[in-house]
Amino acid sequence: MFPESARGAGEGHGPWNQGPNSTMTNGTVAQVVSTNGHTLTVTYKDGQQDIVVPDGTPVTTFALADKSALVIGANVLIRATKGEDGSFTAGFVSIGKDGYVPKG
Repeated sequence: MFPESARGAGEGHGPWNQGPNSTMTNGTVAQVVSTNGHTLTVTYKDGQQDIVVPDGTPVTTFALADKSALVIGANVLIRATKGEDGSFTAGFVSIGKDGYVPKG
C-alpha cells in the first residue's frame, strides 16, 4: 500500500520481474470482496484488475524514514537511473523492516 501522497504515481498494470507470468498492478483499491480468500478490485487510469490475495499474503505499506534506517544488513530495493558517465542516481530507496524484504 502506498501513502495518499503517492496516489496516481506509476498507475497501471503490466509485467513484473518476479517470475514467469508475474505482473504488477498499481492503482486504487475500489472494492474488497470477501470470498474464499480476498479479491481486490484495483482501478487505475486506463482500466481495472481483480486481484486475488491468498490467505497469509503479507500486506505492506510505505512510511517515510530518514537515513538512520539504512543500517548494515538491511534489505533494500533501490530504483535508480544511469547517467551518461555510468554513475547511478537513486530516485527511490525502500528499506525492509521487521523481516520484510523489498522486491522490485
